[in-house]
Amino acid sequence: MSNDSSSTRARRVSRTSPVLRATIALLTAVAAGCSAPEHLAPVAARPAHSLLSPLLGITGAVGQVLSCTLVDLSATADTAVIGPSGGSLAVGRTRVDIPAGAVAQPETFVLKVPATSQVEVDVRAIGYAHYRFAAPVAVTVDYARCGDLSSDGSAPHAWYVDENTQQAIEDMGGVLDADARTLTFRTPHFSVYMLAE
Repeated sequence: MSNDSSSTRARRVSRTSPVLRATIALLTAVAAGCSAPEHLAPVAARPAHSLLSPLLGITGAVGQVLSCTLVDLSATADTAVIGPSGGSLAVGRTRVDIPAGAVAQPETFVLKVPATSQVEVDVRAIGYAHYRFAAPVAVTVDYARCGDLSSDGSAPHAWYVDENTQQAIEDMGGVLDADARTLTFRTPHFSVYMLAE
């Protein structure tokens, strides 16, 4: 009888062991993935394809990209080294405000406003394909050259776009200040953003 119960226990252990081993391996992998802060290392670029329609030249869920008067023929940029205490970048009235604690160590950040009829901003951390923050940062986009959008009921949103294909990846939303003609949105990462109605 003791032999039967020993063999039964042995069969139970052998059946359970692979499941237990897989569970331990999974928990170890998850713990290892959580141990390295994501904002301290380059983040892999997202795939070029998107579940949303391309931004350019479409209407519907994404809307039409704002195309406005081109006031300046040259792209403008601001560069700053920003660390754990936070800081700001500004190109005219387009600005980025990084709060304290969003950056673990000093990094060089660049804000570019390309010379294009589209309302576009390109914000980067030098040396990173995409940079992720420990806390969201505020990006304020100046759209004054587009006129008064509130007069026709337009409500543009900021869209995170693929820089190569210009396809929409994520709707960042935003708060419109119709008097100042700016749109402010929050983001946990830096990349290329466009405004679309």
